[in-house]
Amino acid sequence: MHKKINSTIKIIDIKQGINLDKAIQTDYLIFFKKRMDNEKVHKEQGKRCEIITEKDGFIYYGYPLGLSEKMYVKDLFKVNKEDVIKHFPNYLSIEGYHVKLKVYESCIKENIPKEYFNLFTNIKYDITLIEEGIQVKANCSSNKDFLIQKNITCNILLDKDDLTIKSIF
Repeated sequence: MHKKINSTIKIIDIKQGINLDKAIQTDYLIFFKKRMDNEKVHKEQGKRCEIITEKDGFIYYGYPLGLSEKMYVKDLFKVNKEDVIKHFPNYLSIEGYHVKLKVYESCIKENIPKEYFNLFTNIKYDITLIEEGIQVKANCSSNKDFLIQKNITCNILLDKDDLTIKSIF
């Protein structure tokens, strides 16, 4: 589907419009998924999907490596900006950790008794962009045998503009 390019492209060049022709075309759903995989802080370089520049109707993004002026990406991606704005208008402000925090605070935390909260350490999020908003299924589990309920699932629909809760089901 997408061709793989095995080279490095300097961030400074991308921002100046150089080597944009090396970008791998993606669609808004792939872009959304990569942004939803972002955590607030990654200790390891190349784990955060960053928007590098916006030019000629495209958003160019990738996973930066290196330091300062020597930063680069191994693969550069591009997505049609108009498609992104149509389906994910707040793409500059909303990343995965924002969505996960909202679900955690409004659903998961509410369904686990305070005294057992630290026993539920494994949380998996399935985040999907649909026409109605951002749909999230969060499954929280514990491996502690003495707990009666070891799995808690939250299904929530968030507004894709401001992450307000549209419904919990």
